Amino acid sequence: MPTPVTRYTEIEYADLELKAPYKSEYFNGEIFAMAGGTMPHSEIKLAILSLLRAGVNRQRCRVLDSDFRIRVAATGLQTYPDGSVVCGAPQFGLGRRDCLENPTVIVEVLSESTQAYDRGEKFEHYKRIPSLREHVLAWQTRPRVEVFRLQPDGTWTASVFDGEESAMSLESIGVTLRTGDIYAGIELTGGW
Repeated sequence: MPTPVTRYTEIEYADLELKAPYKSEYFNGEIFAMAGGTMPHSEIKLAILSLLRAGVNRQRCRVLDSDFRIRVAATGLQTYPDGSVVCGAPQFGLGRRDCLENPTVIVEVLSESTQAYDRGEKFEHYKRIPSLREHVLAWQTRPRVEVFRLQPDGTWTASVFDGEESAMSLESIGVTLRTGDIYAGIELTGGW
């Protein structure tokens, strides 16, 4: 006999998440435990968020780490990206202040186990966030960052910044990042 799947409402999930000893993602009534990260993953995330925080106009934008949940109102996905930037007044979902619905930039550090999801299904959810303008994907196997940018016609274009000398402009928040600054001193994990 198959094991029944417990289904949760978004509010039930959010209440459970406040007490949980680990982070989980929510979609379509189901809760999924999130994988842990590697040392390079953590270092790359911290470097990007530190550079973003130093570069943004703090009166206009706020940089958030992976402890703050994002909700895609159009699909119901609730997840913890590696980082995000919100510009203007934050909009919270579900009548709570622990679930942001209007990020301008989302940052994900790719890993072998999550890269297909981060690039595919998860990005498809993110594209449904009306405020989102740029999606940053950083590799942990080499100094490489991909920036997906929303165009005026509603399409998303990708720019790849490969190698230590590359510099990328995050136009939506007026910040330029150098890959050399992101990856400085980090021992990368090698190829997939």
